[in-house]
Amino acid sequence: MKNWRLLLTLVLCSGLVFGYGLFGCGDDDNGENEQDGGCTVNADCDDGLFCNGEEACIDSVCVEGDDPCPDPLGCDEEDDQCTCVEDADCDDGVDCTVDSCNEQTYTCENTPDDGDCDDGVFCNGAETCDAEQGCVMGDDPCPDPLGCDEGNDQCTCVEDADCDDGEFCNGTETCVDNACVEGTDPCPGQDCDEYADQCIDTE
Repeated sequence: MKNWRLLLTLVLCSGLVFGYGLFGCGDDDNGENEQDGGCTVNADCDDGLFCNGEEACIDSVCVEGDDPCPDPLGCDEEDDQCTCVEDADCDDGVDCTVDSCNEQTYTCENTPDDGDCDDGVFCNGAETCDAEQGCVMGDDPCPDPLGCDEGNDQCTCVEDADCDDGEFCNGTETCVDNACVEGTDPCPGQDCDEYADQCIDTE
């Protein structure tokens, strides 16, 4: 009888019947079959620390983050920010930003300066500085049907219709000497209804 009970115990614990051990059978988890299902989203991997980077969930496995504050920057875990000592620490590699280290907070400030992007040409629009992309080309300052006079830095017209901006309440634009002239208030002393294209008597 004892041999029969021993044999039954060995069968159940080895998984020969059901494919896994039963009743604990000496498991370290006291019978609790704990399975690690891995991660589903990046938030599952977040360890709450800033200075070791942002963890990510890739193929259900947590992957450590990269250093958010590469040399020569330091890292302030308490305030979750990178720190600097001098302006040179803050070079972001973008030519049109003014890079400086704030002496009060010891943090970098990378301020876009549109002036660094100006190519001196009027007819291709005003260039701007993007803090991440660098210099960005401008838009055409003289949309059709207007032409562009580079010598005088202005848009040109041929007739009054070229200057019409489609607005009623700012008056009728005209073309004078190939240059658009703004209109005058069409409703002096009155309110103006842009939707209805008409003046409204307030008395």
